[in-house]
Amino acid sequence: MLAVASFFIWLSLGRISEAERLKIWEAILQSNKGWILFSMLIGLFSHWVRAIRWNFLLAPMNLKISKVDSFFSIMAGYLTNLGIPRTGEVLRATLIHKKESIPFQKLFGTIVTERLVDLVMLLSVTGLSVLLNSKLILDFLEEFNINPLKTLIIFVVLAIVTYAVFKLLPKIKIKKLSKITQFIKELIESISSIKKMPNKQYFVFYTVLIWLSYIAMFFVAKYALKDTSGITLATIIVIFVIGSFAMTLSNAGLGAFPFSIASALLVFGIDNTSGEAFGWLLWTSQTLLNIVFGGLGLLYFAFFGKKKVYFNALSSNTN
Repeated sequence: MLAVASFFIWLSLGRISEAERLKIWEAILQSNKGWILFSMLIGLFSHWVRAIRWNFLLAPMNLKISKVDSFFSIMAGYLTNLGIPRTGEVLRATLIHKKESIPFQKLFGTIVTERLVDLVMLLSVTGLSVLLNSKLILDFLEEFNINPLKTLIIFVVLAIVTYAVFKLLPKIKIKKLSKITQFIKELIESISSIKKMPNKQYFVFYTVLIWLSYIAMFFVAKYALKDTSGITLATIIVIFVIGSFAMTLSNAGLGAFPFSIASALLVFGIDNTSGEAFGWLLWTSQTLLNIVFGGLGLLYFAFFGKKKVYFNALSSNTN
């Protein structure tokens, strides 16, 4: 993944001239930092809303965690993803498991459910971006000879195969695989708990609020640069979708995110210098947020992660 990130950093900054790199740096230095700070606060708000939403998934299993524990475990997970992608979800479940003694697979199951819901939301926003920019996107696909129908069929087939594997594995009775199949069975049980969730309307409300916050982060940040301040909401939604997919290509989108954002903005008439500056400003500000609050999260669990065990031991000694 670091090799991929290095490749995208080269695409973003390495293949351009020294003069162009200086222009990007000057654009970043001259940007309005107030709007970037506002974007960061919206990002922080979205993480707090995600922390609140987690308890709605835990409720059907009669489980509950504090908002502070939830928030700091999420932020610690985001920090870990900067080093090794997708390990943040495992760490998030592990931290709460260690502190609250809640079974790991139940916690991890709800996180998988979250990711599935987020995938549905991302695909919905992608659909909206296609509707708002249908002509532009169809022209782009035609230019690169990409068949949209074939691409859709591939995604559907992959989804069906994944679903079939998750359905069949728990039914396979092989002794050596028993622990794995039992884990998957409990995982599916946790994912299925969404059907029994009370107050589903609140879960939907918080989910929509999270994704509106994500788009708002981009929309607010556009005012940081003069050249991007005039781009429309429809354009913001397109670059948000592209940026979201780019985040999966390397460590938290390192290199890939700014390059993808700049490439997308070129289609909308924004020059590469401003596009790269906008992409790096967004990526750096949100990454800084994850480093600071993720670091605080790790410190929080280092000091308070085994609070209950500690007090139980004290109680036993006193008795």
